[in-house]
This record gives sequence, structure tokens and C-alpha cells, in this order.
Amino acid sequence: MGGVAELIQRQVDAQMEALEQKLVTEMAAQGREMIGTATAVLADKLGERVQSLERDAASQLRELSRVQESSSLTASQIESAVNAVQDRLSDVIPASIPRAWGPSLVSSQSSAPRTTPPPVRSPRNQRAVTRSCYACPKCNSSDVRPSTPDGFYEYFLGLFFVRPVRCQRCLRRFLRF
Repeated sequence: MGGVAELIQRQVDAQMEALEQKLVTEMAAQGREMIGTATAVLADKLGERVQSLERDAASQLRELSRVQESSSLTASQIESAVNAVQDRLSDVIPASIPRAWGPSLVSSQSSAPRTTPPPVRSPRNQRAVTRSCYACPKCNSSDVRPSTPDGFYEYFLGLFFVRPVRCQRCLRRFLRF
């Protein structure tokens, strides 16, 4: 009887092995099919996303070029306005008056050469420049510098271009237009 049991056992093992092989083969085929389907779905989704990103990029590029055109137009308008103001000021302000508030407002093509030296910056206050057109009411010195506004009143007056200044000789502080 031992031979029959062995024979049955061998046949069962063979059939189990065949079923295992068939199962592995079918599972591999299903796995490849599922991978192919998933790949196709992902490719479709990625393609849609790429198209969406390309549309967004094209839209942003159009907007960027529109903004660049607008800024170049604005820059040219500002430049022409500045040139017009400089031309008007060059007619109004004589060349003999020192321009202590910064670079010369007269254009570089002006026929009158600059005869005064550039303004001297104070080491204590870098934005302060000598204002030779002001004179101290106490000592009559022209070495006066802008001072920091003190309180709401002086800030308010600054809206009307009335600024506090300080004499560097006697240290008196006063307001000037």
C-alpha cells in the first residue's frame, strides 16, 4: 500500500506544481496587463498636465511681455517728462546759482559750464548737503544743513516743503522753505 500512497503523492505534487506554474504565468500576465493599463492612464494624465502647464506658461509669457511693453512705455514717458522738466528748469534757473540739492538739473548739453564745486556731504548725516542759498538768521552763516523734523508740526509743515535746518556755526535751528 505504500506504493499507491507514494504514487498518489507524486501525482498530487505534479498537479500542484503544474497549478503553481499556471498560476504564476497567469499572475505575471495579469501584472503586465495591469502595469500597461496603469502606464497608459499615467501617460494620459501626465500629457493632460503637461498641456495645462504649457497653456499656463504661454499665458504667463504673454502677460510678461505685456508688462515689459508697459514698463518700457512708462519708462519712456517718465524720461520724456524728466527731460521736459529739466528743459523748463534750465530756462528758469540761472547757471550761476549753485545746485546744492544734488546733480545738476540742467541737461548735459547745456552750454553753461558748472562753475561751483559739487556739494560736500556731512559725515554725520549723509543725506545732508550744504544749502548755500540759506543763511542763518542769527550769525548770517551760509553753512546750514537740513535737520530732522521734531514732532508732528514739523512733519506736517514738510508737506508744504517747509523744512527744519540747523546752522553748523552757531547750532541754531530754524525753518526754511
